[in-house]
This record gives sequence, C-alpha cells and structure tokens, in this order.
Amino acid sequence: MSPDEDAPEVLAPEIALDLQTCDSTSEVETVASRQREWQRGKQAEGRCIICGDEAVVSCYCERHRDQRMRKIRERRGDDYQPQTCSICGEEGHNRRTCPHANDELTEAT
Repeated sequence: MSPDEDAPEVLAPEIALDLQTCDSTSEVETVASRQREWQRGKQAEGRCIICGDEAVVSCYCERHRDQRMRKIRERRGDDYQPQTCSICGEEGHNRRTCPHANDELTEAT
C-alpha cells in the first residue's frame, strides 16, 4: 500500500476547518447580550424585567403586565369582557365568590 491510498480525501480548506472545529459532543457556548443579562438579573431578584420595579406576576410589574396582556388580547383578537357577578353586578368576581352572597342569604332567612 502506498501512503496516498490511506490518506483521507482532501477537502477545501474552509470545509476542513469547519469539520475540525465542529464537534457534535461539545456544547455550543451562547453569549447573551447586556440587555438579556440585565433582564435575567432583575427576574432573579423578583423585579420587572422592563423597568426594574417590584414584579407583581412572574417578571412584570403591574403596569407592564397590563400592557403585555393588552397586546396579547389585540393579537389574538379576543373580546375581553371582565367577570360580572350575577348577584351584585360588580366586576372582578362571580356568584360563587361573591362577598355579598352570604349577606343576601342571611337577610332572606
């Protein structure tokens, strides 16, 4: 056997370089931007990732949560209708959780 028969097929230099540096078992290291690092820090502290105020739900303050939910509703095309109680007519609860339901039951008896 001559040395030329055992040699692998010669590839273009840029392809050979990619094959040498690309190892499927090695993890690809991604670098986050400064903004994303700031957001991660604020989220870990329990603060809003947009303005840094105290977070109400997950990673948003009340103001930015409302803005985000408004955008989501617009994008989905949802017709948002707040809950109204059938007993007292107030918004924000239903008849099962109505604080006035017990008052009306005690007055009726």
